[in-house]
Amino acid sequence: MPKIFDAILMCRSCGRPTLHLFSERRQPAKGPGPAPVGPVFVDLVYACDVCETERLWGNEPATAEGWASEREAREEHAILVHGMRAVDCPACHGMAIDCSECGDSGEVWHWDKPGPCGADCPLERPEER
Repeated sequence: MPKIFDAILMCRSCGRPTLHLFSERRQPAKGPGPAPVGPVFVDLVYACDVCETERLWGNEPATAEGWASEREAREEHAILVHGMRAVDCPACHGMAIDCSECGDSGEVWHWDKPGPCGADCPLERPEER
């Protein structure tokens, strides 16, 4: 993780610029819907030196590579390079009613380029377990 510096920030409670000390790294609040694809970031939390009110100021990648896991990196590669995307199930036409092909989800995965893209393709390696 990069070195974190203390900063002079405007404090919302004090109403004036004060020294804010680095407090912790915190996962951002999760909103509704699917998880975002791409690097995972953590918020940097600072506390006012005078009144100890916390505030978020900036973020940084959760890991040195910016990926939370190898699985997320492989998923990103599949989407960007191989064109992986969800499409309506051809068997039930997206109705998701008693369908064994899509497992009643109404969607199946479609690949524009299903084969490996080269010797370094991460989809060729078995997933770490």
